[in-house]
Amino acid sequence: FQTLCRELDIGARYARYLEDRLLPGDAVARRFLQLKIIDSEKAAFKAAVQQALMTGDIDADASDLILKMLDGQRNLTRKGRVMHFAE
Repeated sequence: FQTLCRELDIGARYARYLEDRLLPGDAVARRFLQLKIIDSEKAAFKAAVQQALMTGDIDADASDLILKMLDGQRNLTRKGRVMHFAE
């Protein structure tokens, strides 16, 4: 069975199938979808930050720093140290 799956390249065919049906063909629609996904991931991250703050896993300063980072602010510091991050 494993050999047959490799010969038929089922994984690659399935990936193409999903891309054809789930990814928009034109660039504008694709970019719109990408931005929606980014917004969704940021919202999930913000919820995780709130949960971590409520459970005491992070303090208010760390929470504020992370939320500022997610809002696109740059040149952030924490306890006198410059914070470096990349998108």
